[in-house]
Amino acid sequence: MAKAKCARQYFTKALENQLNDRAIGVAEGLSAHASQFPAPPFSAAQIRALVNNYNNTLTAYRRGGLDQKAAYFHAKQTLTDAVLQVAAYVDNVAAGNEELIVNAGFTTTKTTRSKKAMPDKPLLLEAEVGPAEGHMTVQCEAIKDALFYGLIASEGVPLQGLQIINGRISLKSLAAPLIFDINKNRVKQLSGLKPGVVYYIYMYAGNNNGTSALSDALQRRAV
Repeated sequence: MAKAKCARQYFTKALENQLNDRAIGVAEGLSAHASQFPAPPFSAAQIRALVNNYNNTLTAYRRGGLDQKAAYFHAKQTLTDAVLQVAAYVDNVAAGNEELIVNAGFTTTKTTRSKKAMPDKPLLLEAEVGPAEGHMTVQCEAIKDALFYGLIASEGVPLQGLQIINGRISLKSLAAPLIFDINKNRVKQLSGLKPGVVYYIYMYAGNNNGTSALSDALQRRAV
């Protein structure tokens, strides 16, 4: 897992009316936690002075137009560079400690990437027989975060000892012919079923993080 660091884009992507407040937050953090950050490359007082200069040049730029543009951009870059140097110092002191980073007035980078959860097992299965002989349409409810759905049907008797482990089907014994549908669709079309025979139907859902448990069996007689 990556260590937390000061979020640089919080400053480099800041809008005109955001940069000063965010930089002042760093100055206040350094002042309030001077014992934790005893030797920053820019002191709290120096950062406040750079903020004042930034605000003054921004006001002049807004009033005076292009003649004041160069001074404003120079003040903005100087303030941003100072804050980024302080960020590098804080990262070195904090060594990934998020609390210390926040104490210094910075926000932290994400330390882990969010990812989809493994899907829950399907709870509601529906089956409709016909219209052709030996045909059946089976579906389950949509499962949050599922990227694919699978189906297993057992002919005549329920499955015994079937598990899905790390995405692989494990079956202790084979007591009846099985039908598998591994296409990704949630709605399954079964054909070639034997009229009058009861089928025990199970479904599961999966994504890149794993495969759900099998649903409870749904019993349907083929026609």
